[in-house]
Amino acid sequence: MAYFQSYTNTYAPIKKLEQLYKDALDFPEIVGLCIGTRPDCLNNDVLNLLSEINKDTYVSLEIGIESVYDKTLKWVNRGHDFKTTISAIERSANKGIHTSGHYILGFPTETIEEMLDSASILNSLPIDALKIHHLHIVKNTKLAKEFESKQFHLFTETEWVSFICDYLEILRSDIVIQRLVGDAQGDTLIAPHWKTQKTIILESILKEFFKRNTYQGIRSLFNSE
Repeated sequence: MAYFQSYTNTYAPIKKLEQLYKDALDFPEIVGLCIGTRPDCLNNDVLNLLSEINKDTYVSLEIGIESVYDKTLKWVNRGHDFKTTISAIERSANKGIHTSGHYILGFPTETIEEMLDSASILNSLPIDALKIHHLHIVKNTKLAKEFESKQFHLFTETEWVSFICDYLEILRSDIVIQRLVGDAQGDTLIAPHWKTQKTIILESILKEFFKRNTYQGIRSLFNSE
């Protein structure tokens, strides 16, 4: 897969985007495209282009959802509301494009109950996959200044394992989980500093599921009956 990951990879004139995507596909070992972008940078011309490419090769569109709550999107100065996200996801899915979402949990603007409720909201959207990250505080950002002044709570490793199992129990079972733990580049991370390797955290999540005798989607299944 050719992964257009960093920044907003649908934010350019349509001819330039077409050339970039096709240049990547000219490599014989490339069998598809994975394109990361923002909900407010997905006009219909871009989606039509991706739909045409999708007829001949695999295309996955990764949309930065980040939060389902407008208060949080405003707090992080996201520049769009959740209705914009819904529109982008629905238009992508309607074009038959594999649609993945990127989501952050741990914003101080949201209670634990609201974070858990967001899983039910995501369930109502036509997403195929989801990448979930815990909130990071990174150097030289406005969020870093906010954290330094208020020192709001961030998930610990133990809290994350328990919480994410709660979250996944609510999330639809057909949503493919592509990521459950994020990290920051190099020495840019201010907090939280988790000592456990990502692979061990993933093992802990699996062990917690076995301990509970539960699985992804079990609570959404019960709620639908």
